[in-house]
Amino acid sequence: MQKTLTLLFFLFFLSTTSFSQLSGLWQVDEVSVGEERMTPVAKWFDLGEKGTVQAGNGGVRNITGRYEYGANKKTLLFFNEADKADEYGPFMATIKGDQMTWEREEEGQAVKVSLSKTDAIPLAPWDKMVGSWQVESKEALPYNMAVSYTHLTLPTKRI
Repeated sequence: MQKTLTLLFFLFFLSTTSFSQLSGLWQVDEVSVGEERMTPVAKWFDLGEKGTVQAGNGGVRNITGRYEYGANKKTLLFFNEADKADEYGPFMATIKGDQMTWEREEEGQAVKVSLSKTDAIPLAPWDKMVGSWQVESKEALPYNMAVSYTHLTLPTKRI
């Protein structure tokens, strides 16, 4: 009985330790699909200590849900807001210090996501555009844009 309790405590401690290593703010450094390498713009994941996940690109959050981490097999599975599991299944997650790698197969191709821990959400180019802008020349504007004294009002229809 005591051995069983000791083993259960050890397994709980091991999974908690791994879970706490996993939680935090992570920036995506690179994604490779098959032979193609791509780097998403300012992609980040915030993995909460209680299994919550938020993710986005720069100041735009585009993922909210939860995740499950299988400490024994080192699997990471994401669920969306409707609690539907990621259709491609879990990633194999490897953590080494402030670096993490997710790997799995999607549609017959190997997928690898490289992430690093960060203290702040990375900014994207569009984050620099937020705010009020003063128009310096009305001639540079398309004909259907209205101008106020300090704000540029974008048209409601596509140009």
